[in-house]
Amino acid sequence: MRILTAAAAFLALLVVPAPAQAAPLPSWVQDETSLANAQLNKTVTALCPGDRVVYGAGGWTYPGGQILMGVVPSADLSSVTVSARQRPGGSGDWVLGARAVCGPAGPYRRAAMGSGSASVGCEGTDIVYSSGFQMLSAGVVRGIVPTLAATEVSATADVAAFAICGERMQSQQRTPAVSALDASQSKLAIAGKPSDINYDWGSAIFGGGILIRDDTAFVDGFTPNATLDAFQARAFKPVLPQGIALRVESADDWDTVVFSTCIGHWY
Repeated sequence: MRILTAAAAFLALLVVPAPAQAAPLPSWVQDETSLANAQLNKTVTALCPGDRVVYGAGGWTYPGGQILMGVVPSADLSSVTVSARQRPGGSGDWVLGARAVCGPAGPYRRAAMGSGSASVGCEGTDIVYSSGFQMLSAGVVRGIVPTLAATEVSATADVAAFAICGERMQSQQRTPAVSALDASQSKLAIAGKPSDINYDWGSAIFGGGILIRDDTAFVDGFTPNATLDAFQARAFKPVLPQGIALRVESADDWDTVVFSTCIGHWY
């Protein structure tokens, strides 16, 4: 499925003149999905068309409850590859999706690996447009978090962390959103653009992050939306067999924090 979208909103130009460097952020959102079946492990790749490169990366499972093992922008930023596996005890048909947000050449990929955690930053004054990860063991990732200044990404797991970096624009801001705090199995939160934007000459959300505040849950959705005005992520907490002990704070209510990183030109 291909969606051509412009992530620019030109508002009240007669009242406040746009800065000289302001420009729309055209992009191409490329989605690919797997077959709907009960296969235990799946991999899907979304390719950018022509000479476009990846600005944002995402992956998701449907109807949910499968473990995302990787959302990986390729080294040359020509594609995004997403991998997932069925959770222990899970069954039934499911679908894996990959999303690549594509635009003109310019961004580049940085990567770092770690045991327990990994952090990766951008060069010089460049900022993080989007992020990704790849599990290095059979565990699960419970946090992929961009810094407040959008200069670095940290992942919590035995993991390779990826940052898609690019030129600093006039503005960038990280915005959080928190899911419901209750005992439900699935938690979705959607983080949008900053609430204090008055004049938007061109801004977009190519990436974000998630922090799961429970030791037994895992990420099963992690993607910018198709109109590039929000980032959404979802976590799932399986029902564990009797006899497996949980930490006290993980047994009942839990929640997740989702972050969006908005970049562009606004006032």
